[in-house]
This record gives sequence, structure tokens and C-alpha cells, in this order.
Amino acid sequence: MRFNDITLLSILNDYKIFQYSEVMRLLQEFQSVEKIFDAQQKELEQFVSSSKVNKFIKFRDEFNFEPYYRMIRELSKKNVTILPFYHEKYPELLKTISNPPLVLFHKGSLLEFSNCIAVVGTRNLSHYGHKMARKLSQELAQAGYTIVSGLARGTDTEAHCGALDVGGRTIAVLANNITEIYPPENEKLSSDIIKSGAILSESTILKKLNKSNFVLRNRITSGLSKCVVVIESGNKRGTSHQVKIAHDQNKPIFLLKPIELNSTSANDFNEFIELGAIPFTSSNEILSQIQDNGEIFKKNLEVVKDAPVTCEEWTVIPSKSNPSNSFISNKSPKKILNSRLEDFIK
Repeated sequence: MRFNDITLLSILNDYKIFQYSEVMRLLQEFQSVEKIFDAQQKELEQFVSSSKVNKFIKFRDEFNFEPYYRMIRELSKKNVTILPFYHEKYPELLKTISNPPLVLFHKGSLLEFSNCIAVVGTRNLSHYGHKMARKLSQELAQAGYTIVSGLARGTDTEAHCGALDVGGRTIAVLANNITEIYPPENEKLSSDIIKSGAILSESTILKKLNKSNFVLRNRITSGLSKCVVVIESGNKRGTSHQVKIAHDQNKPIFLLKPIELNSTSANDFNEFIELGAIPFTSSNEILSQIQDNGEIFKKNLEVVKDAPVTCEEWTVIPSKSNPSNSFISNKSPKKILNSRLEDFIK
């Protein structure tokens, strides 16, 4: 196999033939993604079920790798940073969830993810919801937190704009690939975000967008964050799904009290409370709860003007055991992969 590890990780992440823990187990044994793709069926079956190995072998033998290789090279022209799971700038909190992305595509100036709060909710906010999503995001950003949301209409847009209103930082986690902004009216907003914050996605331009992408995106939004703030929920149940994911990740959930008892949000309110969500009416209540739990975060946000790992910085180094080339980062050598695998085995 002559393709570099980033290309192969992106393929594994897009198609998700193996679970994250299985990929870690295989990497611990084979020491590189390239060697996993080169392994014989009997070798793989020592660590993963035969059914999955059969599926992987069929996929590997029939898959056209060239488009992925070209895509990874092209991303360097679009100022996209590639963060494999073992990179030093990969979000630490995200590593703690059960199924983190193998690769993140990053665009922007912010590469510090330790001080994040997710603000989520429906696209179809009430007037009160619009007001509170913006106000709460402003106040949390002023308190030194990075606001994480999904760049969708409604709650997400208000959350991002609220952080930017006060000169704060915000991260947009996309369901689609990082080069295509949706909805289109948020193109300008995305440009503003990357000046001081970041846009993240695990998807590539070669993987077709479907509903599952939005579900998978939710685990990243809450996975990045210390806690999740819920504004309002809607009929499409996306917010409900996000809350359940956050609950499964053991994230503190703060739930804005509804003012209309007949609303969908009011109906969901009791359901979320049963999951352990904490009701609130102001940002001070969130901040005091965080402080009471000892979660006082430092305002040491790091802005990196020059992204530390882009496609152009991946150097071709001949492998001693294989005449084909493998790609490693000058700033994140492959020895990091070997030294850190123990930390990722579930």
C-alpha cells in the first residue's frame, strides 16, 4: 500500500468499518495504518471479528484510493489543518468519548480546545429563544469560554454570533465537509469564525452527506465541551438526540427554563430533567454551578496564526521495511503514534 497514513485514516473514518477501539487495537499491533491495510486476513482476525475482517478485505480490494490521496493534497491549498487522533493538538476531551473521530479537518486560527462550552438547540427558536441563545453566548464568551455549536440556522447561528459580538471565540462543528458551508447564508459567518476561532469536521468531500452525519456530528459538539447548554428543542428531535449523547458522555447539561408551558420545549423539558439536566434562567447560574463543581477554567486561549500541521508539512520518508513511501509529519513524528496508543485502547 503506497498511500500515507492520513489518507488511510480518512478512509477508515469515513466508512467506519471498524470501531474506534478496534482501530486502536490494530494500530497497537501493526504500528501504522498502512500495515493494517497491507495485513493478511488471518493476521487481522487475531484482533477483530471474522465478519468485519471479511468486509474490510472486500472493501480494501475494491476501493479506489486515488481520489482520497488527491483530496488530502488539495486541502493544503485551502488552508486546512489535518489533526489525526494522535496529534498533540487533537482535542484532549474528545479523546475521552467512546468513538472519537480518527481524523479532524480544521480551518481557523484557534487550536486550543480545553475551555469549551456547547450551546445547542432547535433551528426554529421562539423570540425568547433567539434572545437567550445570543445573550447567554455573549456572557459565557465574556467569561472566557469558547462557544461550540454547529453553524446551523437558529440556535447555532445565535450562539456563534453571540460569541463574536463580544470579541470571543467560537468553534463550528460541521456535519458536512469543511470546504462546503451549509446553510449558504452562513458563509460570511464562517469567515468571521475562522479569524479568531475554528471550523471542524470529520467528513471528507468524497463521503456523501446524509442524516447520519448530523447524528455523528453531535458527539463531537458535546465531546469537545466541558458542558452542554440547551436553549430550546424542536419537532425534529435533533436537540433531544444531542442531549442524550451528552448524557451518555457524562457531560453536565444545563437546560433553559421555557416560558411557554405548551411548547415542544416544555414537553421535552421534563424528559431532559429526568436525564439529569440542570434547569437555569441566566448565565450566572451556569457559571456558579461550574465553579461549585470545581470546574473553574483558565482563560489561556491559544491563537495560532500559522497552523502547525497542513498537508504541505507532511514529509515523504522511505520505510525500511517497505519500499513504498509513508507520510509522517515533521511536527508530529510517527513515534508519537506508538507512544500514545496505550492511552487510546478501551
